[in-house]
Amino acid sequence: MYIPAPLLTVGSSVEFRLACSSSLPPRPVLLLRFITLVTCLSLGLAACDPCSGIIGCANGRYLAAAGQMVDATSGVGLEGVRIDVIRTGGIEVAEDSVSTTTSRDGFWRADFVPTTEGALIADVQVSTPGYRPYRLHGVQIQTRKTAGDASLNERWVPTLYFDFIAEFYLKGSTDIRPQGIPVEFRRTAGAPLAGPGQVAGVYRARTNAAGQIHLFPTTGDSAVFAIADDTLVGNFVAHVTAGDSTVITGVRLWPSHTFHIRGSFPPVTRNPVGP
Repeated sequence: MYIPAPLLTVGSSVEFRLACSSSLPPRPVLLLRFITLVTCLSLGLAACDPCSGIIGCANGRYLAAAGQMVDATSGVGLEGVRIDVIRTGGIEVAEDSVSTTTSRDGFWRADFVPTTEGALIADVQVSTPGYRPYRLHGVQIQTRKTAGDASLNERWVPTLYFDFIAEFYLKGSTDIRPQGIPVEFRRTAGAPLAGPGQVAGVYRARTNAAGQIHLFPTTGDSAVFAIADDTLVGNFVAHVTAGDSTVITGVRLWPSHTFHIRGSFPPVTRNPVGP
């Protein structure tokens, strides 16, 4: 009598064991059963293929970037935003640049044809109707093994913005915060600024009850944006009294292009001021 023992699978190897009695079936029967077993095993392994049964999907080298453009306040998708992805380094591709436009819900995708596996280094220019375009540098896009996969998959906003809190306290005190004092941020290097809230790279505000100012608002007449993906360098000038102005040099801020709820625990810079 012929009794097939269980299959034992270890990694990619398969061990077949036959429990045999004194009498075995004829060789043609054994051969037929073996072919059937191998066929079933092949079908089982094919089921592990992520592209099995999916038309147009196969394993190989795929390179794409994808994401969504959203309103900076509401997070709602923005239609008609132009995205240009320009190769600047990394692996070679058939075409060095790809352009696309966001869908009704703000989604976009840019596909490349890579010559090998690895990472593509690219600049990405974002052009939203009604906003000044901005350009990101050094964006890495990694090849994938399955069609449909993509790098990035982030939510971006139409402008390069800052979200920092500058906090001031009086020198010689533990934590006395001056309220209502005029403070200036004066750009000295790095990312150029745009927006109605600044004039020639200078932003002005008064401290609140906590001795703080926000760098920078993004709405109304106080809005300030960056027009280049670069660190912003500048100085604080705090006018504590009519006769005293404290200058704090080398302040460094960096812009963001991804969506998040503004005002939710932004980075804080603490600065002593006064005589």
